[in-house]
Amino acid sequence: MNNIYLVAGDSHIFNFDTVILKDGSQAMSNTHALTLVMRGVNALDIIDIQNNNGWVCELSVSKSLALEAGNYTCAVVISWNNANNRETVEQFTLVVKPDLSNLQNFDARSEAEKALAECQKALAKFNNEGILVKKLQIGTRVIEFQTLNELIELANYWEKQAAISRQVLSNKKHNKMINIGFTRG
Repeated sequence: MNNIYLVAGDSHIFNFDTVILKDGSQAMSNTHALTLVMRGVNALDIIDIQNNNGWVCELSVSKSLALEAGNYTCAVVISWNNANNRETVEQFTLVVKPDLSNLQNFDARSEAEKALAECQKALAKFNNEGILVKKLQIGTRVIEFQTLNELIELANYWEKQAAISRQVLSNKKHNKMINIGFTRG
């Protein structure tokens, strides 16, 4: 299964057909249970609903709203014999994007652009006030340094990373173009 993209707050139905286990036997919903295990910023387990010989796992609006934006590693786990036996039959990534309708202060800049801005603020403070900021918080990380050269190196690093992220974003925009040709016939 490829990555699945979902906006927090949107519902999603996961359908799973009959599964062949490692020993070659067939797992079916009337004899086997299926759990969709999601681990990332939050943790969530979705228990199956039988669907003919397969399973359905429903990510409801309320459960989806509780998910924070980020990547979730998902595992499809089959169990049987009162959960005495289990087998992970598939793994995939669920990418949860933020629900923009619920965000008041959304900052669309990349992490690299945010980090670069923090470094530039620290450099400006040094230039204007002669005070060397020795600790920066970039996202959830705290970076400490002792000299102005370390701060300049950090700013140069984030400037390169920001340029790379802008280039990647630019390439994605250009790749979405569709060329249409017409022929007379």
